[in-house]
Amino acid sequence: MYLILDKISGPQRFPLSKLLRMVNEVANNGKNAIWKLIKVRGYGAEVCKLEDEIINKNEDILVTSDEIIKISDDPDQWFYDLDCCDENKRINFGVLDSGALFIKGEDQELIDNILEGFKKVIKCQDP
Repeated sequence: MYLILDKISGPQRFPLSKLLRMVNEVANNGKNAIWKLIKVRGYGAEVCKLEDEIINKNEDILVTSDEIIKISDDPDQWFYDLDCCDENKRINFGVLDSGALFIKGEDQELIDNILEGFKKVIKCQDP
């Protein structure tokens, strides 16, 4: 697992939109993809709607990459926790407890290509 510690101004604090776009560009050639949401916590109507959907269904939910990027771009929405995986389950990515962005998975080349867009990256054990 890799933690991405780059920071931005604003309540999200971390460049989540950039990570989501990088994943979509590298893993899906920029095409709208299906991502599985495993965990969502945060602030804002759309974020809370996704959080409630996961809780109420008691299962992961599927969203498009465009949908989650749009929510992430909205300054009135932000994620405390977000754990997504791509449709093929090659990588997981998101925000870890408001402390850092993360990415992990089996496809090291894919991960390395995504991480090239960030400055402060550390490799660590899964929590």
